[in-house]
Amino acid sequence: MRIHDDYPGSAAFPALARSFGILVLLTILAATSVQADITFPYQLRDVLTFTTLDLVAGEDQFCSDQKSSGESGEFNETITCQVGEGGHYASATATHHSFIQPDNYILDLSFEASASIDGEASFAEGFGAARVFSDFAIDEPMEIRFMANVDVEGDGRSTVLLRENDGPFLLYREISDGASEVIDEPFSLPAGVYEVNLTLGGFGQAFNDYRVIAGGTASLSIEFSSPADVAELDANQWTRAIPRIVPNPVVSETRLLPALGPGAGRGPIAILDLQGRTVRRLASVPSDGIVWDATDDAGRRLPAGIYLVLDSRGRSNKLILLR
Repeated sequence: MRIHDDYPGSAAFPALARSFGILVLLTILAATSVQADITFPYQLRDVLTFTTLDLVAGEDQFCSDQKSSGESGEFNETITCQVGEGGHYASATATHHSFIQPDNYILDLSFEASASIDGEASFAEGFGAARVFSDFAIDEPMEIRFMANVDVEGDGRSTVLLRENDGPFLLYREISDGASEVIDEPFSLPAGVYEVNLTLGGFGQAFNDYRVIAGGTASLSIEFSSPADVAELDANQWTRAIPRIVPNPVVSETRLLPALGPGAGRGPIAILDLQGRTVRRLASVPSDGIVWDATDDAGRRLPAGIYLVLDSRGRSNKLILLR
């Protein structure tokens, strides 16, 4: 972790953006000798920021913003939150530009966060993040090449993973504390559904004599060696062994997806606390999920903690709620 004593100011942001540029590429290579289907049954792309400034005198300042998409096609968002001025401020920016189509899956993300205090404020914090949660399905065995390059700065953090749908991890990396990592690994995958996640984010904070910024870069590409034809994937063709929570941990809201199997349709989901009490009932959840705003049945915000997401057949998954 790097501690900074001097306020970089808004003029430093272009330099940070150049240093922390991020390109995420998921490319499907196609040929004509063999016919195989590659489809994307689910994806969630988002950017989020928030900033807070605790003033010595006067009303505390806060800003938050989030943009997300669960659809294919283009997603192009840049969001910024900034509060304060001069020597007391908090700022965060996140950018996500991506285009998802079956034979060309491209993402370009970045984030930066910084904060500073003087005699006018006692605490300042900024947070920024850019993330992608994506599934791909293949109908026959394939060789793939998984390549990633990640750099983080200050309190920046990144997670990269590839796994079988609700199964064991094939690849998992956590990158933090100013580290860099290069990944280049081949995998032989049987037919099925696979999950690819890339998250990038972090906090800029200032209090007492402590100060840190955050930023990062990451690139990812997956090359499919088998040729691919694009086809729609019916929900009955694939399974999800347990309920899915995207994203998890949860800050303000998340999408809950029920466990799936052949013939699955709408079904109930219950959210339980660690004492086994049901705090929220969702009576009819479709296969592509439902957005939950982290409230109970009475509309009250639930406290931070660990909860259980449970379906009608007793299949469950752990949810972590942050505040």
